[in-house]
Amino acid sequence: MLKRFVVLLLVILSLNCENLFAADCSVSGKMVYMQLSSLRDIGPIITGYGTKTPSVILYISRDDWDGLTNNDQSDLQCYMPELVKLVNTDPARYMDLPKSAPFFSTAMKNVAHLPSNAWEIIIGKINDRGLVNFDQVIAKGR
Repeated sequence: MLKRFVVLLLVILSLNCENLFAADCSVSGKMVYMQLSSLRDIGPIITGYGTKTPSVILYISRDDWDGLTNNDQSDLQCYMPELVKLVNTDPARYMDLPKSAPFFSTAMKNVAHLPSNAWEIIIGKINDRGLVNFDQVIAKGR
């Protein structure tokens, strides 16, 4: 009887640990995001707001991306759905479109309630203005 109880307890604890680790990747991913954004402006920004499939983008320098561990890269990707939720709270803040633009209300309709998988991480070289040039989509929501 005690043996069955111990086995059941181990199963329950392992399920809870899996949930903790799943939550952990978005927390550590947020830390990676904060670390990268302290180096330079990486976003988020919304692109494609003139379409029915807009997405939240991070622009990361190739050197910064290559400097991350595989775990950090994975954790940042794990955090991206949480970042989309943040962007959904005030999408106008993340669009490069003035509120006075005639297209603004249509763009806002297109970005209302972005799904959690509407994200991309783009890497590239830093240009003379200190911005990351588009080079390669390294990861995106599924």
